[in-house]
Amino acid sequence: MIGAPLASRGGNHLAAEALSKDGVFAAGDEDGTLRLWDTRPRAPLGRALGKQGGWVRGLAFTAGGSTLASAGVDGTARLWDVRARRRISRALAQPGDVLAVASSPDGRTLATAGASGVRVWDEASGRPLARMAAGAGTVKTVAFAPEGGTLASAGDDGAVRLWDPHTGRSLGAPLDAHAGAVNAVAFDHAGNLLAAAGEDGAVRVWDVGDRRPDGRPLRVTTGFVNTVAFSPDDKVLASAGRGGLVRLWDVDGGRPLGPPLRGHTDVVSSVAFSADGATLASAGADKTVRLWDVHTHRELGRPLAPHDGWLTAVAFDPRDGRLAEAGEDGVIRLWDPILWSDDLGALTRRVCAVVRRSLTRAEWAEFLPGRPYRPTCPAPAAH
Repeated sequence: MIGAPLASRGGNHLAAEALSKDGVFAAGDEDGTLRLWDTRPRAPLGRALGKQGGWVRGLAFTAGGSTLASAGVDGTARLWDVRARRRISRALAQPGDVLAVASSPDGRTLATAGASGVRVWDEASGRPLARMAAGAGTVKTVAFAPEGGTLASAGDDGAVRLWDPHTGRSLGAPLDAHAGAVNAVAFDHAGNLLAAAGEDGAVRVWDVGDRRPDGRPLRVTTGFVNTVAFSPDDKVLASAGRGGLVRLWDVDGGRPLGPPLRGHTDVVSSVAFSADGATLASAGADKTVRLWDVHTHRELGRPLAPHDGWLTAVAFDPRDGRLAEAGEDGVIRLWDPILWSDDLGALTRRVCAVVRRSLTRAEWAEFLPGRPYRPTCPAPAAH
C-alpha cells in the first residue's frame, strides 16, 4: 500500500474503486477512506528481491542497474537479477565476513572487502581476478574511482589504500586518514576527491591527484561516522553515524549545509543519493529507511520499516530510481520511487487519474507531507 489510509479508518464495504493504466488501484470505503495500492508485478512497493545467507552489510548496483550485488557475513557476495527478481546462481566466496561490495564503472568487475582483505572478481564468470592483503585487521569498505583504474579500501588500521584493480598492485603509500578505524570511503563522480569516514568522528576529504587533504576535516560531535556519499553533481557530501543524525556538507566550502537531518533514533549505517541528486536515503539501527529532500532538507513521507532488525545498506538503481535496502535479517527489498517522487506534477496527475477528484487538505498532508497544497485535479470547466 502507498502510505497509510488517507482518511478515517472504517470497517464498511468498498463503495468505489479504480485501476489506473500503470497499475495503481484506488479503493474508497463507504466511510470515505481512500486507499492506494500498487498492483504492478514488475515493481511492487517493498517486495523482497531475495535473502542472503546472513546479515547483509553492503549493496551495489552495477552500472546498468540490471544486477544488484550484496555482501554478507555468510562469507559471500551474491548477485541478483533485478529484472527477473531472482538470484544469479554463482556466489563469490572469501574467508570470513564480507562487509562491503563495489561495482566498477563499466559493470564488468566487482570488489569485495572483509575479514580476509580485498578481492576483485569478474562479474560475468565469478572468477577471481586479484587479491589484496589490505593492512592489519578487517577491511570495512571499498570503492572504485569513476575512471575504473583505481580502487580504494580502508578498515581497522585507519589507513586508506589505493590499488590497481586489474593487477592488485598498490598505488603508492597509504593515506594516513584517521586515528581509528575507517568505516567508509567514497570517490566523487569527477574522480578528483576521495572522502573517508572514521571512528574518530571526522570525515576527511583527499585530493586524489596530489594525495593531500582537501581542506580541514569535517568534524561531527556525536562520535563515529559510518557512511559517506557524494551527490551526483559533487556539490554535496552526506555523512552519518552515531547519534542518528544525517549531515549534508558543502563540498567546496567544507561547511555544513544547514542543521542535521533529524529523524533516526539510533545509529545510521548507510546513506545513498538518487541518480538525479534530489533524494537521499538513509538506513539505521532504528529499523527504518528514511528518505530526504536534498534541497529542502525535509523528510519525504513516513519511514520505511520493512524489517525486524538493524538496517545496514541502501542503494539506488541508476536505471529506474528504485531503492534497494537490506540488513540484519538478510532480506533484500526493492521500493518503487513513487514514494519519493520529486516530480509533483506527475505524481498529482497520477493520483488524479486514479481517484478522479482532488485530494482534500487532510489527505494531502497524509499522502504528501511537507509539500505545499495544490488541487490534485484541474477544476471542471464551467458550462
